[in-house]
Amino acid sequence: ITLTTGEKVTNQPKMDEGVVLYFFTTYCVPCIKEMDEMKKIQPQYRSKSRLIAIDVDPIEDKEKIEKFKKEHLHVVDFALADKEVFFAFQATHPGIKIGINSKGVVVSRTEAQSDQNEWKDLFKAVTSS
Repeated sequence: ITLTTGEKVTNQPKMDEGVVLYFFTTYCVPCIKEMDEMKKIQPQYRSKSRLIAIDVDPIEDKEKIEKFKKEHLHVVDFALADKEVFFAFQATHPGIKIGINSKGVVVSRTEAQSDQNEWKDLFKAVTSS
């Protein structure tokens, strides 16, 4: 995964860090609502987890994503559409959340809209080994 900052993220997270992949688009209203819920929870788990929001729309470019980031979520890492990641995680539409623990094991996959409690459960799952 290549972040909008240019940083490459490998499939090997740090030994002490879980990862949540969130597939979204900048125009997905339910995604924006979910992110509003998530940003209330994520800071509590930031030292032990990383959230990477991956735009599933190949038409959206870095500039559009950076504008969205400034308006909505400055604490999240953002990445452009990546067909290899979509294939690996079978991410075919926005709203999919994949939780990967510090051992690199997928511990959660959800497609339903999540509230604060569900985000909390997801972050707990990726940070507990």
